[in-house]
Amino acid sequence: MVHSCAKCQQRATVYDVGGSKCDFCFQQAIIHNFKTTISRKGLAQFGDSVGVAASGGYSSQALVDLLGRSLFEREDGKTSRMKLKVTLFHIDFESPLHSSNSNIEVIQSLAAKYSFRLCTARDNHSCQQLWRETFERIAWKDFKDTSDFEELSRILVYRMIAFLAQSQGCKIVFDGLSAHSVCRNILTSISSGNGFAIPFEVSPADISGRFFDVAIHHPQYDITDRQLMRYVWIRKIDFVAPNLTLSRLTASVDSLTMSFLKDLEEQHRSTIPNILRTSSKVAVPLQFSYCSFCRVPVGSNGKLVSPLTWKIHDKKDNEEKVVTRLCKACQHRQRRMSMETFQLFLSSLMAFDKALEYKEDYG
Repeated sequence: MVHSCAKCQQRATVYDVGGSKCDFCFQQAIIHNFKTTISRKGLAQFGDSVGVAASGGYSSQALVDLLGRSLFEREDGKTSRMKLKVTLFHIDFESPLHSSNSNIEVIQSLAAKYSFRLCTARDNHSCQQLWRETFERIAWKDFKDTSDFEELSRILVYRMIAFLAQSQGCKIVFDGLSAHSVCRNILTSISSGNGFAIPFEVSPADISGRFFDVAIHHPQYDITDRQLMRYVWIRKIDFVAPNLTLSRLTASVDSLTMSFLKDLEEQHRSTIPNILRTSSKVAVPLQFSYCSFCRVPVGSNGKLVSPLTWKIHDKKDNEEKVVTRLCKACQHRQRRMSMETFQLFLSSLMAFDKALEYKEDYG
């Protein structure tokens, strides 16, 4: 049976939630969704300097390409009304769970295609120092839980992206978080006791202020993984489909949650929209603090670690004692790690936050 595109009546090649579409109409629908989210949610305004967190995965590849097309292409041949100054930020360091050498080439290719600037962590001395003091000194054998591996890598990468953005004068960063990723974060927040953070997770705009002057927005927050993969495949970007098969060695809370969502969506296509729609009804709290470790907003479930203080060295080599507050998830994480490892990681992150807050160079 031959299906026709619901819009132009040409032969359909994509079977999407909104009806069958041809390749062209599918791409236009994704671009329209992307541009509408940016404009209606106020993620950026005309002339803003915007950074893009570009890891090189399919989601960030789609993000860079969608942003480039939104800035330079229009169906009627006229100049796009969206004008932004774009810089791509890429973390090009190795870690036990992070390998980016194979991804830098596709990011460089997309940056050159749309004349975007590219800034990598290796270009920034402060990021190199943080990486050396954190990833190279930590005894990774102390981490018994794969979930901790993934979360710690993500925590540090987001800190580094925010620092790179600040160093380049970008107060806005777009990341490739998709609808599936948002729903995964919502469910893992509930399971880890951080339900307080749900209103901040579900918003496409960064309303948390967790990275001080730098806001990390999610313009793809209601585009699904399936749509992003299809878009990248149609665009013939250098794309390799991720391995979605779980093994005992790689299974973590995040990956298990994502697998659960994908399996559930096969039977109930409304799963992702329902989670987003229901979560968006949770009111944003008026008062909150931040977890010193992962920077998520916390409420009454935050724990003041009063007996423990970390020494932060500034440029003048002064020492400052800081009392930390941990969210519920990081309280459990602390128990799973050795005190030495946790202290090293936390002191590095808090020094980084201090540099972000006061716009100082780290070290």
